[in-house]
Amino acid sequence: MTDRSEAAGPAGRTLTLVERPERYAVVRCAPEGPPPAWVVWSDPFVCVVRTAEELSLFLPEARVPEAAQAERDLRLFALQGPLPFDAYGILNALTGPLADAGLWILAMSSYDTDFLAVKGQDLETAREALKLRCAVKAA
Repeated sequence: MTDRSEAAGPAGRTLTLVERPERYAVVRCAPEGPPPAWVVWSDPFVCVVRTAEELSLFLPEARVPEAAQAERDLRLFALQGPLPFDAYGILNALTGPLADAGLWILAMSSYDTDFLAVKGQDLETAREALKLRCAVKAA
């Protein structure tokens, strides 16, 4: 097992994931119209993806109405960035140990960095698997 203090990703780049304390949900909405009024854009993390088939939201679980079609109790890891655009293999390096552990993940990216969500019931297993490839710290 790689020691966290020496953890390195592709091309020797040191990778550090920050485990966010909040619980999140991914919500499936109808594709037409704006995001629901219960989306609060000032929350610490909100991700919106629209396709012709759906509108997907990733946001704090506390915001999601009970009746919404959602996967709840998700936990979020944020890769410390910013990451250069010529960096490659980072998501592969991080998702490989999670796949080897048989864990479901949801990967998201922003302009600066990458994010991984795992099910709350798998948090400890995910944390230990991720430590094989990077440092993991609390927010």
